[in-house]
Amino acid sequence: MGHETKNHIDLNVLKGALIFIVILDHNEYVRNHFEYIFRPLNYHVLGFLFLPFLANSTRTDWPFYRDRLIRYLIPFAAFYTAASAINLLILSGGPDGSSIVETYLLGGITGSAANVKASSGFYAFWFLPALCGTILVLSLYRALPKGIRPLVFAIFIGLHLFVGLLPNEISRMIPLGLPIVAYLFVLGSMARFLIDQLPPRHFGLARWASLGLFVLSYAICVSLNSHTEVGTLSVGSILDPEFLLHDLLGLSGFFTFYLFSGILAKVPLVEQLGRLSLIVYLAHPLLIKALDMALLSRLSVGEAGSLLHIAVAVGSVAFTVATSFVVALVIQKSNWLHDLITPRDWASWLPVQWTQPATGR
Repeated sequence: MGHETKNHIDLNVLKGALIFIVILDHNEYVRNHFEYIFRPLNYHVLGFLFLPFLANSTRTDWPFYRDRLIRYLIPFAAFYTAASAINLLILSGGPDGSSIVETYLLGGITGSAANVKASSGFYAFWFLPALCGTILVLSLYRALPKGIRPLVFAIFIGLHLFVGLLPNEISRMIPLGLPIVAYLFVLGSMARFLIDQLPPRHFGLARWASLGLFVLSYAICVSLNSHTEVGTLSVGSILDPEFLLHDLLGLSGFFTFYLFSGILAKVPLVEQLGRLSLIVYLAHPLLIKALDMALLSRLSVGEAGSLLHIAVAVGSVAFTVATSFVVALVIQKSNWLHDLITPRDWASWLPVQWTQPATGR
């Protein structure tokens, strides 16, 4: 996936801004202080899942699918396994062996938020299987004959409107986040269509229009105390009065960050944070948990809104961003760690390299 679009938007800046919102959303001290703001939050996750729609790839060959699976599922497996080992063997007091294996395998195979959390202790790891599923489904859709695509897209519209009614017992057992893909496919396609239709001369107008819609839809959602959660498919359906409002919030939020990325690029380290966003995303839940266990859980931070609570929230966010960034840098700079945990494709994965004749780096 390229890092710049036809409107010269640096996608690393966009990813850097979105990953910062993700870290805020996953910090319980921030959420406790601003819970009403985070309840309808969906544009940060949707923003990342829209990125495959901005790419122009039409490949449907096996090497393409294999490389995407390696690119996203190896990092998922590495961090999911590490978190599960800590959670199941240490924090949970060590349940019986068969229960550990069953819980771990169920989360690893399905990749759904509920099953992943049961093993690892975190919801966050659901994202990479869903991103992988999005890329695969989009690739298959683009490979369809043009005459068939409208019919398939109509099916996706129906799925978008009603997939939220799918019982949790069923949705959590479907791998690669496919129910989530069914929900967001239409929104991602709309995002790509609108970007393609945006003339450069109207860029400034679109920027402020998206900001206006974003602020308006967000304000209404907050005033209604509405809630949506993409990762757990708690998105409702067209039968819910706030469903289309959440659609508007997700699209306008994405476009606001997308169109303002030129300004956001001036914020220090945003572009670098976006460049390392994959590892930052995977590492930050573990680091938040480590900080909480080592220090914050021992403190009396007071009620939400107190100066001490605010100070702890700000400090914990700063710590999480900084340490996640450092961890990502260490992995990136270490050839063997990078190729083991975050390979870009099949050929660059360390176990595959070991089976090939030495060629030097």
